[in-house]
Amino acid sequence: MDKRRRRTLVEIRQIRDQVKSMVDKHGELTLSQLVGRYGNLLGVRDTPSDKNLVKKQLDRLSSSGDIDFTKVGRDLVAKSQSEVAEEPQGPPSLNALRAYARQVEEFAKTLQQQVKTLVRMVENVQAEE
Repeated sequence: MDKRRRRTLVEIRQIRDQVKSMVDKHGELTLSQLVGRYGNLLGVRDTPSDKNLVKKQLDRLSSSGDIDFTKVGRDLVAKSQSEVAEEPQGPPSLNALRAYARQVEEFAKTLQQQVKTLVRMVENVQAEE
């Protein structure tokens, strides 16, 4: 197998610009879609190292505010800023609220157990005096 040469900064910048234009064009793309469908146009293959390169470029675009790049389930999804602005901010789903309520309930139970333990420790110290 032939060893590939390292990409220059100019080539990486071109990949980043092409990725941004594709995300802007389609509105929303996953990392797998970018590499799978448009890998030939970008000059990347469906390999872990090339996917990592594209992911790093998406991270850079996200940190500069050009796109929104988040994890949705198991997929890494890149959205154009116009797509993010159009999304309505509706009420949170009931499943999310239920999960949050369970977390708060577990936290309360743990906190209550810790308070009981602390009270017992203080009572034991008082009894020894």
